[in-house]
Amino acid sequence: MIENSGVQIPDFLKESKPAIERISKSLTRYTGMRENLWTTFTRTNPMKFFNIRSIAKNYETGLQEAKKNYADDLQEDHDIEEDEIGELLVKDKASIKAKLEIIENSDIY
Repeated sequence: MIENSGVQIPDFLKESKPAIERISKSLTRYTGMRENLWTTFTRTNPMKFFNIRSIAKNYETGLQEAKKNYADDLQEDHDIEEDEIGELLVKDKASIKAKLEIIENSDIY
């Protein structure tokens, strides 16, 4: 939709976010329920459309395997110490876990 309009994504976001936030506030006042349409449009709807929750575990497994292969390549090709690589993998695993928690705790069903 954005690509067809010829508008650049940053420009679209600058123009649309304030308008969507105003609509959200109006809906909140009108319904008495907090409405956050920006989150709905930018996170919830895409997660539902791509069925992210159902593929999250496979995504994690694939990333972990790719990281392991990358670590092996780093050690062989660049002579990086194994404990340094281990530290990188622990940080990456925590990052992946945090992203999965966001998915699991999201408001998608």
